[in-house]
Amino acid sequence: MAIISSLPGLEVWVNVDGTPAAEYDDPDNQVQGMNLNNFHVPPGRVSQPPCIIKYIEAKHGAPFSFHYLVRPPVERSDQWIRSIFWIDGTKFAANYEMKYDPVRGARVTTVGAVYSGNATDGYQRNSFLFSPLEIADVVETGQVSKEDAKVLKHCGTLRVAFFYIEKQNGDAVKYDIRPQDSDDRDTRAPIIAEKALKGTAVDCKTSYIPSPEQTPRNVNAHKDHYIDAKKRPFAVFEFRYRSKEGLIKEGVIPRPGVDEQVANMTDAEVRQPLAALMEEQNQRSLDSVKGEDSTGVANAPETGNRRRIKSEALAAADDEALAPSKELRLDNGRVEIDLTDD
Repeated sequence: MAIISSLPGLEVWVNVDGTPAAEYDDPDNQVQGMNLNNFHVPPGRVSQPPCIIKYIEAKHGAPFSFHYLVRPPVERSDQWIRSIFWIDGTKFAANYEMKYDPVRGARVTTVGAVYSGNATDGYQRNSFLFSPLEIADVVETGQVSKEDAKVLKHCGTLRVAFFYIEKQNGDAVKYDIRPQDSDDRDTRAPIIAEKALKGTAVDCKTSYIPSPEQTPRNVNAHKDHYIDAKKRPFAVFEFRYRSKEGLIKEGVIPRPGVDEQVANMTDAEVRQPLAALMEEQNQRSLDSVKGEDSTGVANAPETGNRRRIKSEALAAADDEALAPSKELRLDNGRVEIDLTDD
């Protein structure tokens, strides 16, 4: 679980295929370079930006979901919290207005989908999913397209930001754990030019699994009232997802040794190289048999007795081919061949 040291009451993590993803530290420690003025923090009470960056492994075709836990002392009695999510740079209005309830205590909130539609046409649940990023080997022009640059600017990043808000008289604040689908969401599977990657290891993206929503709740949004006039977050959690090979290429995790690779193999994966080795040996044996010449001696390395035997066989064949012969015509018209040496 990702935890900001100055906010121990707030924990965020990502589940991949139903299991909490292993988290790896940012090797570049980019939080250190962030401006503290971009966050809503009490003056003089926080020395480090309330932000944390973690790397996680994405698995192609696996669903994923956000989870966070809120407990004191994060929330104050006179303030509510709103959380907003960004997936590959696309913002989703979460509508998570909540207050700490001393009776219920700490609670975990799960976000695994966004919803779209209306009461007339019906609603649709769009569950989050990791999918491969298609990369083209050939680039028609020497320039990176604006479309590719836009896709890759935030591709590979999941982000959650928390804001303090207030409930004013007349506001219809509703607790709704269903984030709304963004108007600028693009569900196409773009094909990215390899040159646009600029050496990064981004090789996957997010997509959605649509399904009908049978019993939708009221999902109307309402006006926000942020405590901070600049609408700055008081906490930001960022998860950069890569495939396992991508994590290795970016130096987040080391490349596994031979023993670890074998230990992680399935029975089928272990048998595959053995079967390939046996097939190679059988092919070599077959080629050796086919390579035998007319003397019956195989084309193996000519050493020792084998070289002597082959030389004698070839010499005998030459002598036999060069043996002198005489033709004698008989009285009855037949021809007799004499192979004697005299």
